[in-house]
Amino acid sequence: MASVTYRPDGPEMKPRLETLVREMMIGLMTALDRNSFDLDDLNSKQAFHTLLPELIFRAARVERRFMTRFGRLWEKVARLVGEDAKGYAVNGKKIEGTLGSDRSTRIGDVMEGRLPGTPNWEAELAHVLEGNGEPKSIEVTCDVFISTAEDAPGVAFELKSPKPNRDQALAARRRLLTLYAMEPKAITDAYFGLPYNPYGARDQYEWPHIRRFFDVKNDPRLLIGDELWEVLGRKEVFGELMQVIREIDTEFHRAIYDRCLQLPWPDDTGGADGD
Repeated sequence: MASVTYRPDGPEMKPRLETLVREMMIGLMTALDRNSFDLDDLNSKQAFHTLLPELIFRAARVERRFMTRFGRLWEKVARLVGEDAKGYAVNGKKIEGTLGSDRSTRIGDVMEGRLPGTPNWEAELAHVLEGNGEPKSIEVTCDVFISTAEDAPGVAFELKSPKPNRDQALAARRRLLTLYAMEPKAITDAYFGLPYNPYGARDQYEWPHIRRFFDVKNDPRLLIGDELWEVLGRKEVFGELMQVIREIDTEFHRAIYDRCLQLPWPDDTGGADGD
């Protein structure tokens, strides 16, 4: 696992992180204002919603939209870090090539658990590369791609929350195998990254949907927490992002209470000044 060297002469990171967070939260507030909450409409569709307080549904509405945007924030932060480290980075890069029909079938074997002794990256990739078959056009979209130039081979990253669902973990494994099996090879490396580890140390990571498709202790394609940011080029960026969030969170908390939950700002909320 080779990390990318960060270029200290690049632009300061913290102001750019703050810009990303503010853009995300302003976008959230705009979306919530544009699609106002209508409890009468909700109850007319599913009468059982009347059994819970309206505040529960208002909060759930905010949380759903927030988590979607926060997932995109990780991708944008990774792009910033990769760009500083290597010179070129992009979100949503489409990698095109061909994949032999037999290789495609063998990837399916891995995904369906028909290959003994898995998860095991080396064994899985060897099994896939033993195949060939009629080449068919294929396209894989990477969450983040970093390289020295737009048309140069580079490192691809698939990013998900630290506790992805089964379909997300399966799709990530399939994309990794596909990227390594495609012709011509457009990557130097490819990884599945989780931005932080809610369990602490890597060998304590226990989320079952990841463990189903990845050997957590040994898989070289899986990066968790600091490992991800180090390979991207700036290990300390997670701490920098958390600092930015702590510095600006209260102003958005107030707006969400007022405009989304339609509640007064409570005196005992952390960071409130009691007015």
